[in-house]
Amino acid sequence: MKLKNVDVIISLIFISIGISLYRYMLNNHSVEVSRFPRALIVLLIFCSGILLIKSLVSKVESKEKFKIDNLKLVFIFILFMLAYIILINFIGYYIPTLLFIGITMKLFSINKIKSYLAVLFAFGITIYVVFDTLLNVPLP
Repeated sequence: MKLKNVDVIISLIFISIGISLYRYMLNNHSVEVSRFPRALIVLLIFCSGILLIKSLVSKVESKEKFKIDNLKLVFIFILFMLAYIILINFIGYYIPTLLFIGITMKLFSINKIKSYLAVLFAFGITIYVVFDTLLNVPLP
């Protein structure tokens, strides 16, 4: 499949997802609660519309084909995401999140130990300070 066709398909998928989400937000949530999510959904639809128009107007046909080089890596990442979602329900937010970030960094071959530890430490501290201390919102 040529890249132009992929852009059209992806933009149409995201436009339809956006419209479905917007209709859901209209029917199931009050205006005050859903103002920010609706704004994000409108932004998603707008950006997808720009991609659709750009790909339809473009006269350049790409010789490249859409492909995923490492499908195994994608499936492993999806499995880790599912495990992360399940673990949050059992042991809370902090430990699964730090494990997920660490495993993801290893999976994508980020092997510099200083970068690895800096990201884990900074993210953990930032999330704790912002949610538990400043906002006083306990995470699961």
